[in-house]
Amino acid sequence: MKPESKAGVGHHFSTGSEIWMHRLALILVAVRNIILASLAAGLVVGVFYLWFFAPRGFWPDLVDNVLAHIRSTLYMTAVPMN
Repeated sequence: MKPESKAGVGHHFSTGSEIWMHRLALILVAVRNIILASLAAGLVVGVFYLWFFAPRGFWPDLVDNVLAHIRSTLYMTAVPMN
């Protein structure tokens, strides 16, 4: 038989504040998951739109534009780049 602890049986039960903090943590995790799911869905829909409905010359221009922004952000425009 398991011996009774000195604190009694009351220490096995959660207090009201612990329950509310647990509920708050669950709500925050749910909100985070909704935000991440909506970002992922938006990314998928955006890529789908660009892949099927963008003009033919869109992708090379997009790559050149992104590379130009990266180079200017990293201050790599001082020297000519190939």
